[in-house]
Amino acid sequence: MEVNKIIASWQDELNEWMKDVRNKYLMYPPFPVGSKPYRPKGVLGILPLDLTASPGQNIALAVKGYNKHGKKLEMDPNLIDWTVTNDIGYVENGTFHAVKEGKAQLIATYRDYKANRKVVVSSRYVNNLRYGVHSNYTRVVFDLNIGIDDYKKVEETNVLKVQISYGNISGELKQEGGTIEVNNSPVLSFIEYLKEEDETLVADFHLKKVRVNYKIPEYSSRLVIDIQH
Repeated sequence: MEVNKIIASWQDELNEWMKDVRNKYLMYPPFPVGSKPYRPKGVLGILPLDLTASPGQNIALAVKGYNKHGKKLEMDPNLIDWTVTNDIGYVENGTFHAVKEGKAQLIATYRDYKANRKVVVSSRYVNNLRYGVHSNYTRVVFDLNIGIDDYKKVEETNVLKVQISYGNISGELKQEGGTIEVNNSPVLSFIEYLKEEDETLVADFHLKKVRVNYKIPEYSSRLVIDIQH
């Protein structure tokens, strides 16, 4: 491809970056039309960065901020005003309470500072629970509709228990729960799953050993557990 065509292929994206990002932080002239010298400003941020919840779930929030001189803001949490658009939830005592499914902006205001964070409320569905036996490990996969990171693991004698809060059984799985027999694995006999009364989906890995080692690689919209042989 000719050089000028290669340059043209990224020119629109470069122009957008210059207009929307670079030009806002120029400190010395000449300044493009419509741009002004950059003046340091204070910043405010909301944690956690990933705000995804299920209806009924509560997430503790934190607000961090710095003034225009880079000095940390010492904030009184009681003076932070919270707004949640689209009525999908509310904030009380620094905790976000998810009410219904949807997408919204979570806005924190403290004096002259303001921060916003995208928040998604969506039910969790385990669409399938499957396994594969490999040379060094047996892999168990929970196929999910959204990513999660607040699952729990409980190790018992001959059992590894996985708990997914607010998890719903869907897809090919039986609503009343069921058993998945595992063939040809030296460490795993079968998996039992069900949804308990406290809205927790529980999967019990029945082991052929008293204890096992396992790894949990990260995947999007999947919970993967590799039980080592």
